[in-house]
Amino acid sequence: MGVCISNTQQTTTEIAGDQMIPGQLNKPSLSLSSLAVEVDEISELLQPRRGDRKRQAKIEVVEEQIHENVMKQQKEKSPFDFQMILNAFGNHFMFAQLDNNDKAKLIEEMYYVTSKDQEFVFKQGDKATLFFIIERGQCQITINEEKKRVLKPSEFFGELALMYHAPRSASVIAIGDCGFWVLERYKFRKAVEDIQQKAYETNREFLAQVKFFDFMTEEQRDSIANVLITLKFKQGESIVNEGDMANSFYIIQKGTVQVTKQGQFLRYMNQGDSFGEQALFGNCVRGATVKAHDSDVNLLSLSREDITTILGEKIQLIIYTNMQKWAFEKHPKLRDLTKMQIQKIVSNFKIKSYESNDCIFKMNQLVDKLIIILDGQLEFEGQLYNNGQLFGDKYLQMEEQKRKINHDIKTNRKTTLSELPFRQFFECIGGELETVVKKNKDRAGSSSLLEKKQKSNYSLLTLEDFIGLKLLGEGTFGNAYLVKDIPQQNMHVMKCVPKVNVIANNTERHIKNEKQVLELLNHPNLVCFRRSFKDQNYIYLLTEYVKGKELFHVIREIGLLNSYETQFYIAQMINILEKLHSQHIIYRDVKPENFIVMENGYIKLIDMGTAKVLKSRASKTYTLVGTPHYMAPEILKGKGYSFSTDLWSLGICFYELMCGEVPFAGDEEDDPFIIEEAILNGKLEYPQILKDFKAIKLMDQLMNRTPELRLGGSFEALKVHPWFDGFQWEELEAFQLKPPYYPKLQQMIFEEMPFLDLIQRDTSPEMICTQFVDWDQDF
Repeated sequence: MGVCISNTQQTTTEIAGDQMIPGQLNKPSLSLSSLAVEVDEISELLQPRRGDRKRQAKIEVVEEQIHENVMKQQKEKSPFDFQMILNAFGNHFMFAQLDNNDKAKLIEEMYYVTSKDQEFVFKQGDKATLFFIIERGQCQITINEEKKRVLKPSEFFGELALMYHAPRSASVIAIGDCGFWVLERYKFRKAVEDIQQKAYETNREFLAQVKFFDFMTEEQRDSIANVLITLKFKQGESIVNEGDMANSFYIIQKGTVQVTKQGQFLRYMNQGDSFGEQALFGNCVRGATVKAHDSDVNLLSLSREDITTILGEKIQLIIYTNMQKWAFEKHPKLRDLTKMQIQKIVSNFKIKSYESNDCIFKMNQLVDKLIIILDGQLEFEGQLYNNGQLFGDKYLQMEEQKRKINHDIKTNRKTTLSELPFRQFFECIGGELETVVKKNKDRAGSSSLLEKKQKSNYSLLTLEDFIGLKLLGEGTFGNAYLVKDIPQQNMHVMKCVPKVNVIANNTERHIKNEKQVLELLNHPNLVCFRRSFKDQNYIYLLTEYVKGKELFHVIREIGLLNSYETQFYIAQMINILEKLHSQHIIYRDVKPENFIVMENGYIKLIDMGTAKVLKSRASKTYTLVGTPHYMAPEILKGKGYSFSTDLWSLGICFYELMCGEVPFAGDEEDDPFIIEEAILNGKLEYPQILKDFKAIKLMDQLMNRTPELRLGGSFEALKVHPWFDGFQWEELEAFQLKPPYYPKLQQMIFEEMPFLDLIQRDTSPEMICTQFVDWDQDF
């Protein structure tokens, strides 16, 4: 409901604020870092003990403008042109991952351009957009005005433009009138991403059909699908030979193979079948020969090296751990325990092996432990207990005298069991089962109420219902204002993005993505989105106003943090990332500047400008996004990355809190190439003052250059890492832990005026949008 404010007088209001007003801004269009510089004029400047220079985030923007000096022409590709381009692709490693069908899709995206005699096609240092294949004419390559070589028809140049957003390293001059087939960088990368994603999804589907992977988690299967290699064989070709050392496991993707032993035919295997799984468990030799039977056989191959890199050396132990978790998750009573409680229980189980007919419990003995059958079978009172089943659960809450059994409990065959004494079970969950389960449900209810409280209804408000209080910050792509709604007198942050800037920078998808992410957020440690607005000139995003101080400044005031202080902040970051990743949101810029320490001492993540919603857990993204010091190696390599990149950045923050600076290249290094080299190849070293070796071990895990190893299997596994021993996660989530720091607030004076008047005042003539747009329909 709109409220008339046409007669509102300008007034001033005192509002409690701290020494640093936080801004919920989008980088680089409006960075939190730039906001702090603006606000410092009205703030008491901090005197940090660490490096005080903020690190700016980078967002790679898709550019449609062609920078090269060429003229686009209408020309159909002849069969000769098609074959020439195909041959050129075959001569470069960049296209080696593509089969002919994939290359044909890229060729469809290419178009024809011309350049006149003695004209520069492009100059050294120019922006790069196109990859060129010469159709006619010749080209002179020069570097630093020195002639290097002449390229002729069917040769290519400019291929680095396809992968890297870097300036041209050489100049190219046309010798004679030249014609080229060209491919745009964005289209190449999009095509390769689509091809890789399709291949990944196909591989993932095949894994779901293979029994060997049944007892692996979805995340583990996702990771394995990333390292599968496709191999192709012709009829009669040997795939494996009897007696050879075995180090790979194979899944038949297409065709039929023939299996023989000592020259004798054994059987045929078809699509979806697999062989060689013993190779994944340790050193062994092939027990049979396998050859391609059909003319075309495609196999997916998984090496022991790859699976041990992802899961660790003890693959069987990983499978057993998963079985134990699922036994609890399927149990009608024990599934009410939290995931972290189950993880803690599972980590305390002991695995034991028994021979056939071994006695597990004797008659009149007390049942005093939980048992999960991992491999084998137990029999008791005529009932068989098989793989993945629990025994002893019904005795958990019985009085001691009722836990005596009337018969022996024996194994039916060689059996592997996982065992946990009842005493340890209750220690792991922190009390009696009924009491703990009730607490869990009460806590879940409180959390739900808190989330509902955050989502108040703002749908009836219009732009006329806001009073402008202050311009918080100015950025390249827009401004952010502190505003107050008239009906409820609550303060908010209104981010205003001029449509002309969105159009000029081709960031339509980026602003849509930011709104999509904000709409999904519903967590006390994440900024709350109110709603969006639009008018002729602007897109508006309304979020809650978070009073507090950036963690960036807080850690400079505290100095080096001790283990508890670090746990307090890192644990909240883990909870935040767990929430984001559960909704398929990858954040991509985890760093202290993006967390606000609120009035209650707890932190909130406020800036969603770099976040992105992925289609599924299996999806990857390829855009170069983030702040250089915090970027994971896989982002820099340009081969696609996923959620684990946030864990690398978490590890950087962890190191920074305890050691006083970032680990790779140091706080003061600005050169992106030096930073990149350090992240890709530098050694992770710790200062001598750091004596917390459990912390070092967890940092090593988070900053592992193999992305699949950072999480340790699940967020629950991360939370029960030995470094967190004794840490009260439940109290943290209920906001009951004492924070190490409370931000000091001071009174600040703001001038009040109708928000639309404020916008009109700050709108320059070049911000007026005269162009019709249809991409703003979602706002």
